[in-house]
Amino acid sequence: MSQANSADADKAQSPSPSVSRDGLRVDRRPVPGRCPRCGASDVCTYPIHTEGGWFVATKCQTCLKTISREIGPRLGPIQLLSDSI
Repeated sequence: MSQANSADADKAQSPSPSVSRDGLRVDRRPVPGRCPRCGASDVCTYPIHTEGGWFVATKCQTCLKTISREIGPRLGPIQLLSDSI
């Protein structure tokens, strides 16, 4: 393998420095209630993306059971300035 190909392979395997875990987080709002599966009281509502698009889901944070799911905003947690006009 040539040095140029080796350098390209190293770039492809190293993580991108422009992506951080903080950029991948969404705010989770705790809600009252208990999980019907495991009984935990750690239940939160937050946006999720599925094969059907964006939804606002209420999920157990212990076992990840989806307790409820409603159709969410078109772009999920991204809010355009034009949406507020």
